Amino acid sequence: MENVQESNNPEPPPFQFSLRTLLIGVTIFCVLLGLLVPVIRSAKEATELEQQHRNFKKLSLGMQSNCSARLRLFAANGVDSSGKAIHRWRFQLVPYFERLPTYPPAVEVNWDPSVHWDDPMHSRLRKYPGFFCRFSGVDKTAPSETRTVAITGPGTAFEDGKTYKLEELPNDLIIIVETRNSGFHWMEPGDLDIRTMPRTIDAADGRGIAANIGDRFHVIFADGSVWQLSTDVPFEEIEKFLTIDGAKRYDRDEVLGDYATWR
Repeated sequence: MENVQESNNPEPPPFQFSLRTLLIGVTIFCVLLGLLVPVIRSAKEATELEQQHRNFKKLSLGMQSNCSARLRLFAANGVDSSGKAIHRWRFQLVPYFERLPTYPPAVEVNWDPSVHWDDPMHSRLRKYPGFFCRFSGVDKTAPSETRTVAITGPGTAFEDGKTYKLEELPNDLIIIVETRNSGFHWMEPGDLDIRTMPRTIDAADGRGIAANIGDRFHVIFADGSVWQLSTDVPFEEIEKFLTIDGAKRYDRDEVLGDYATWR
């Protein structure tokens, strides 16, 4: 009887690895990976955007401190005795940003605002990526290309031949914007001229106002406020705040508020 019972209740065979088992395991792994990758990418992008926002806040603070000390906004170009442009406003902020841990001291890089940006004495500083280029996810082949530019031209805060006191500028005036493909070194003369800049936001070639991370870009207003805006905002709406007259006529909260994701 015992033999009969044993034959009627055989022990289950030991686990055997098969191709079918492998395929099931791989399928499950791929499904889980597909669910996790977007979450990880989104979290990374959010972290990078937050860091970028802090960078623009520091830039805004540096500009405000510089302007307070000078009692007026500096000119877009630094010029020599003949009036020739020798560097850009970004170069003039080196004394402020050298106090940040990530920036080399000016005394070590022979910073001199009276000397051309491309002069041999500035060779070490030129090789440094620069605070204005430190965005995650940007093209590593151009580490010293500026991603931060001013709006220049007639009627702007950086109009040629004019400098303004801070209190003369409307709070809603956009003075600095983010770009992805400026085409020039952060120390080199060059910004976005309102007369020739691309009339679009986040163009495929990265020219003009454009985002470096995801679909968000930053702007700095004359009162020091930093806004992170969606690339869905029409250029025509941004344009209203690029000139002094326009910024006096329109309200940024009413026009741009719906596109602001961080301010």
